[in-house]
Amino acid sequence: MTNQRCFLQDLIRNTPRKTQIIRLIYSVEERTGVEIKIVKSNRSSSGCTLTSLSTAKRYINESKSVLYVSYHQEDIEFINSIISDELFNTCLQSDCDYEGLMNSETALLIVDQGINTDLPDQLVNLVNETIYVYDCSLGSEIDIDNIDIENNFKILFNKIPEYRYSDIERWIDSWPDKSVSIMGTIREDRYLNGLSFHEIVDALNGRVIDKSVEDTPYVERFLIGGNIMDSGNGYFGRYQHQAVVTRGGRPDIQMSSIMNGTKCLILTGEVEPTEYIISEARKYSVPMISVESSTESAIGLLSQAFGNKPACLERIDRFLELLDQN
Repeated sequence: MTNQRCFLQDLIRNTPRKTQIIRLIYSVEERTGVEIKIVKSNRSSSGCTLTSLSTAKRYINESKSVLYVSYHQEDIEFINSIISDELFNTCLQSDCDYEGLMNSETALLIVDQGINTDLPDQLVNLVNETIYVYDCSLGSEIDIDNIDIENNFKILFNKIPEYRYSDIERWIDSWPDKSVSIMGTIREDRYLNGLSFHEIVDALNGRVIDKSVEDTPYVERFLIGGNIMDSGNGYFGRYQHQAVVTRGGRPDIQMSSIMNGTKCLILTGEVEPTEYIISEARKYSVPMISVESSTESAIGLLSQAFGNKPACLERIDRFLELLDQN
């Protein structure tokens, strides 16, 4: 596996050479199992990168090597910061030696084309599958007349609002063009709009109180810990992936949150929790974040951070789960 990784890195560093399409067609016939998938979309933030990385994760789970190709250097750098697996490699589209790749042991070459239209000439006749991610979140009518339908073309309807789901299904059932297959339909998903632990810390400019707590939970709901009338379990025990935002000087609320399954505590006002609370949070692996702002301001910052975040490991796993349900 180390030799394969070094070979791929050499390919990425090499300056791409002009290669005749006919030569590449010959090489693809001789290659052993390299699949080429293109992922494109109708608008930015449609879930194109998440689809690409979830597809890559499926191959990695099967112990197959993947080369992920992006058009943007900043995307490559970000993805390398969240995915570290010897089966996963990345390459900037302009630096990729596609001819040499045909002779590698890579199982999947996946090109995150996004809204770009300039597919490399070397790949035009070699693509095994094109996945078109159609963003349904804006409520506009479905319009595929302007989409260039290619061979082995699949459409993934993503971010479907609940109120539109039955309409989308009826539209699909009545769709006359049977040459295009439907990869799946994915509803708007609250989990995908959540925040990773590090995204919460960044959004609040917060400080982790006890770094010995190694858990870094993913959060899809935030509850305000104030003067509630319900029992602790009735209020704080309602959701699986939740964090509680409360003042640092409320050990009663903090303790109730910890004992009822809260995954993370956000303490406002920069008031340090008591030693007992720190000990109990450590015991139940509940990380705590201290912020200078008020509870109201913290909730406002978290609301702004929700939705359309870049891919992270939790969102990749969740999106793959949703794909597998289709």
